[in-house]
Amino acid sequence: MRILSKLILAMMVVGMLTRPAGGQESSQMNDVREAINGLESAAPAGFQGLPTDWTHSHLVFSQPSPASPTRDSVLKEPRYWMQAIRRFAAAVGDPADTARPDAQVPVSNISRRASKKKHPLKRDWASTLGNGGTVGADIYPAKFSFNIASASCANDYVVFNTNLAGSATQATIVGYNNIYSGCGGTVPGIDWAYNTITGNAIATSVVLSGDGTQMAFVQTDGSGNSSLVLLRPKPSGGGTVSAPVTLTSTAAASYRTCTAPCMTSLSIANTDNLSAPFYDYTNDVIYVGDSAGLLHKYQNIFLSGTPGEAGGAWPVTVDGAGYVLTSPVFDSTSGKIFVGDSDGVLSSIVASTPATQVNSARTGHGSGIIDGPLVDSSAGMIYVFVSRDENSANGCSRNNPCSGVYQFPVSFANGSTGTADALVGTGTTAGNNPPLYDGTFDNKYLTSTSTSPTGNLYVCGNAGGNPILYKIAISANAAGTVTTGPTLTTAATACSPVTELCNPGTGTCANTPTGNAVDWIFLSVQSDANTSRASSCTSASSGCVMGFNVTSGSISTTTNASSDANEAGGTSGIIIDNTVGSGTLAGASQVYFSTLANSTGTCGTNVGCAVQASQSGL
Repeated sequence: MRILSKLILAMMVVGMLTRPAGGQESSQMNDVREAINGLESAAPAGFQGLPTDWTHSHLVFSQPSPASPTRDSVLKEPRYWMQAIRRFAAAVGDPADTARPDAQVPVSNISRRASKKKHPLKRDWASTLGNGGTVGADIYPAKFSFNIASASCANDYVVFNTNLAGSATQATIVGYNNIYSGCGGTVPGIDWAYNTITGNAIATSVVLSGDGTQMAFVQTDGSGNSSLVLLRPKPSGGGTVSAPVTLTSTAAASYRTCTAPCMTSLSIANTDNLSAPFYDYTNDVIYVGDSAGLLHKYQNIFLSGTPGEAGGAWPVTVDGAGYVLTSPVFDSTSGKIFVGDSDGVLSSIVASTPATQVNSARTGHGSGIIDGPLVDSSAGMIYVFVSRDENSANGCSRNNPCSGVYQFPVSFANGSTGTADALVGTGTTAGNNPPLYDGTFDNKYLTSTSTSPTGNLYVCGNAGGNPILYKIAISANAAGTVTTGPTLTTAATACSPVTELCNPGTGTCANTPTGNAVDWIFLSVQSDANTSRASSCTSASSGCVMGFNVTSGSISTTTNASSDANEAGGTSGIIIDNTVGSGTLAGASQVYFSTLANSTGTCGTNVGCAVQASQSGL
């Protein structure tokens, strides 16, 4: 087997516990074999660690019960196992304890270190990305841990694009190692910094390979010509943000054997400044959209063969030509790719027969759908977020738009209006400014069974006014009551997407968390933070990142003001590292993001910042 032994152990325990506690040992062992065989089939090259990038916030999994018809497919999806390990590997647990109520149980053999208490949202480090450097609104950094059992100062890394045109004095992408506060020497260290072709900028999220040795992203030159770039960085490869190593693109046929650092560029027919690439670990392909409504498929990405764009029926014209596509999400359980567009339409494309396409009714007007869909693969449900909902059935109109969250089954039909349209405040009256980005499910939902998932979906809504945090109750896979939470700003401004992570501490992230387990959600506002909510954001006009304890499911009583921090202009998308306990190596359970505006001192003067901060309550 080519899979890391500790990862196998984690999967074995989780696989055994996806059956009821009273299941027979033989059935449990069958589950183990099924899970291991399924993962090896899905990822023939194996995994050497744990990637975390934008895709893990958009493709999620409630717990597949034995009665679920999708269970076998879900157990063959690598991101399901990554979600399990990411959520629970930091906890103290006992693999023999099959009586726990949660399907995904922490594994003591992986890590018996309890999380160390820290100051809430303490900024551990901030590093310059250059003048105007930012990952971008609704864009995510990417993190890789080479060993799920323990943090590595030398090898674990986090990647930030700068969204700036590359040059001899400006990097387009930066990899940091020595990222934990307990590491010696300079924290963080710049592992490498590259200018990936002068004049090009990376404006969408980076995706990582399963073994962490490669990555892919879209970059665009000053004339609007975009390309999908495959990059093999060199550990300790040199360069700085202001003096990067300049790379040249090698031919695709030579990429597989090129010596790091090296890259190859695959042309995209049209400009792409909105659609991030989605990597399918099982089939070694990437799906990405463009500004003219074409959905592309690229094959032979990280594992073998010559990388290139698939032919035949690819690329696919989505919802008629000319609409800007957002980030696609491939759901291996249904075998479909889901993508939204500037027409406000959600489209479904069967990956194996791309001519098989279904388009929903129009959900959002103005600029339509901005963010990629949120898909629960286990439950077979899709959520789309729009800031200009004119659905008259809900009392919304062109002159009185709403912020809306649409719910669709993965089998939705042509012209479908979805199964629910939950309203989360007022909408924008012109375009999608500010936009409504994706929300997130809570731990209760993600640990409930996929045949009847129940919990909450949190979203920062009211795009037409002062942003408000809303909770949408999900009961038996149906969106229901909307609860209005705290107002987050004193003026109309944009929010970031919402990110969730249950940190088990020394407890258990079950459907009802035990011990000191805490379910956190994180988001930011770009300016004018409501100081009655965010007393730690002393400069209201600069933007503010906020953490909410939603363990109880309440958002009216969990406005913990100490879990806030000023960040210039608000933040990019937020990723969370929760793979290892911090008892041995401090700073190994964190959140990562970039500022959206230049700092006035956080990481230098008049420069954007890459930031690592401690999770609230650790």
